[in-house]
Amino acid sequence: GVKEYCKQAQVTPFVLSMTIFSYIINKYTGLEQFYLNIPSGVRSEEVENIEHTIGLCSNFILFPITIKRELSLAENARINQDRMFDIQEHIFYPGTDAIRYMQKVYNIAMAAPVVFTSMLEFGLKKENDFYKTGWNIHTNQVMMEADLIYLNKEACISISYVQNLFDSRMIEKMAKMFVHALEQKDDWEKYSLVQLLPEDVKKIEQFNATESTVYKDSMKELLMKSFKQYQNSIAVINEGIEYTYLDIEKMTKRLMKKLTLLAND
Repeated sequence: GVKEYCKQAQVTPFVLSMTIFSYIINKYTGLEQFYLNIPSGVRSEEVENIEHTIGLCSNFILFPITIKRELSLAENARINQDRMFDIQEHIFYPGTDAIRYMQKVYNIAMAAPVVFTSMLEFGLKKENDFYKTGWNIHTNQVMMEADLIYLNKEACISISYVQNLFDSRMIEKMAKMFVHALEQKDDWEKYSLVQLLPEDVKKIEQFNATESTVYKDSMKELLMKSFKQYQNSIAVINEGIEYTYLDIEKMTKRLMKKLTLLAND
């Protein structure tokens, strides 16, 4: 479905998936303008004997993302497609040269710490099935790296990240939202932003539901209900001694009696 749509929309699967991923970044940061780190093969003519080198010369592009809310996702993807062609045709500074310049002039060593790459364009070769269980980031210039690949004959996204910077639950939610957006082909021409996951929509609807029962119990009554429901559960551990909710209720009643007696005296 994705490749057929891309042929009709005149965008590559890479640019479409990159645009969807940029929408996920927007969803979690609120940023409408930022740069993505896009790995690329660049052969610099300034390197001696480069014409005798076999294989890819890996580098990256600092790709500027601008999300225009008045346009649909597909329209933003077409803008990114034109921009990608323009960058590839007129590129003078690959990413490493840009970082060297910014580090020298502005003392900035990290330009675009979020990486996106996709291998979907290369297709799936049935005779070369493989399994990938982990991805490792090999540079301190990257905080998050998203790889869109074929795995076990299906397209999937793998997100590597710096653990002390991101919560694993958030990364998992980002991956799920990306896959969900990739499956909603009918929405690409309609909406300017990716839609929430159905499970999140349900939670919001439940939270905003005004027809639900309004509890009129006092704080004391609510606490007493909790005491009865969890009376055998551990509530407090003090100096190695465990107290259940039932223990606390009994101690509270004894204290109440003592205070009542003191008040009457």
